[in-house]
Amino acid sequence: PVASARMEKKFFLAPVDDNFVCSICKDVMKQPRACSQGHQFCRECISKWLQKSSTCPQRCGKLVISNLTKLRGAENLINKFQVRCRHSRVSEGPSPGPKNLRRRSRAKAAPGDGGSDAGCGWVGSVENRAKHLRDECAYSVVKCGCEGCGAKVLRSQLAEHKASCVHREVRCEKCDQTVKAGEVSDHALGCARLEIECPHACGARVLRCDLAEHEKECENAVVSCSCAAHGCSFRGKGKKMAEHEEEAAAAHARLAGKRAEALEQELSELKAQRASRGRGASGGAAKVTWRIAGFTAKAQKKEQLLSNVFHVQTPAGTYHLHLSLAFAREAGSTRHGYAGVLFVRHDFAHGGSADFPINLSGTVLTVQKGRAKARELFSEQRAPLLTGNDKAGNRKMMRVDKIRGGIRWTRSDVEADESDWEPEEEAADLLEDDTLTVKGYVCLSPPMPGPEIEI
Repeated sequence: PVASARMEKKFFLAPVDDNFVCSICKDVMKQPRACSQGHQFCRECISKWLQKSSTCPQRCGKLVISNLTKLRGAENLINKFQVRCRHSRVSEGPSPGPKNLRRRSRAKAAPGDGGSDAGCGWVGSVENRAKHLRDECAYSVVKCGCEGCGAKVLRSQLAEHKASCVHREVRCEKCDQTVKAGEVSDHALGCARLEIECPHACGARVLRCDLAEHEKECENAVVSCSCAAHGCSFRGKGKKMAEHEEEAAAAHARLAGKRAEALEQELSELKAQRASRGRGASGGAAKVTWRIAGFTAKAQKKEQLLSNVFHVQTPAGTYHLHLSLAFAREAGSTRHGYAGVLFVRHDFAHGGSADFPINLSGTVLTVQKGRAKARELFSEQRAPLLTGNDKAGNRKMMRVDKIRGGIRWTRSDVEADESDWEPEEEAADLLEDDTLTVKGYVCLSPPMPGPEIEI
């Protein structure tokens, strides 16, 4: 059994009857248990015994831990017995503490214990001994308690250890910040309240936290011109700044005028954006991504492709839309052709009207490969690509001349109208694993109402 768990008979003030002694460790029982034949043990002693054996230590037969009986009456009596502290000098055996602590306890008397060899003089009941060892005994080994310190010392020496522990917290006398004792020197080098000499050799001494303010007035500090925000790039010592500002007054005035113009332009743009958001708030918008897998085979068939339907909710109602990919041959040729992407209404795709009785300002279409976007299908200004009554839709098209296996065009194929587009992108260059990725942003807003007329 572990020494700290035992209750050795020599620590008891009065002789202990053998009826209270463990038949394994031969000391006073702790949490007593008994087998069916009345043999008595400490709970811990018999538990460890039965981990290696299946019979009673007194050889009375088979024994399992579930058949043991708690001896509550014996335990209550033992708890009232008077006992000395485990660190009393009555002990002739080894102390449970580490050797260096054990030597220290001999050489230095604990407070109030009356001499270096006295040991702990506590006497009390068994039931109170654990609390004494845990909370009071000057000879118990305890942890330092300072964050980051793993030292273990005798309780009688804890205060002395903490007074010199490098992990204890102390306050900086200058800035009142809490730091670890072992870090005071490093902290002092960077303390905000430390007085330092001006690094620009002006002779002034300032607190480190006030250095930035001092540099604004220091004649030797190199600073930027007060018109730096307007575009002046001059930097010089403070004592030269007044001379520079006088000489560059006219240039500064011009810079300030340009800055004012730029601010006016920014304000106008912000007002326009706000007005645009205000109009858009009464409409609806949607972002869509359409990935056309197996593009090569589909292109060779030259058939119009439709995406799944998506919906845009507006005050004028819900619009059901598709993205459409259509093919057309070059005008007057059967050797070259194009592919174009546009938004179409769901009813138009199935034989209905193509008209959009609603504005599509801000609509954008992009054909994308990785992060690269096809130039002809993307507008940085987000200009409309499909207007109110444009049945044919978007004229921004791509060439399809490099499609693997080629496309066979005939005079019966739809001929492209080249009046308002100049194709530059090649669809084959935008494919990833034979997939063409189309991204769209459509913004629908109802038309503005006309003036009210009385008739």
